[in-house]
Amino acid sequence: MRPEDLLRALHVQPFAPFRLHLTDGRSFEVSHPEFLMVTQRVAHVGVYPTSPANGMMVFDYTETIALIHIVSLEPIAQTAERRTESQS
Repeated sequence: MRPEDLLRALHVQPFAPFRLHLTDGRSFEVSHPEFLMVTQRVAHVGVYPTSPANGMMVFDYTETIALIHIVSLEPIAQTAERRTESQS
């Protein structure tokens, strides 16, 4: 995937969460534009733990992905509850 394609997805207003699908079958969710950093050849994705400690959202780790291994971007449908929370 080209870096421009990822940057375009990150700058959609309002931001629309998406999932990155990789050649090895893994996928990573990007639920906020600050969770993905794009360079010319790789993307760095911040990954959260399954249950955040004390309500704090700190990355558990980052995954570095070569852009050539990103097969597709899939929009993540927001639930009605999430849309309501973000509009408040």
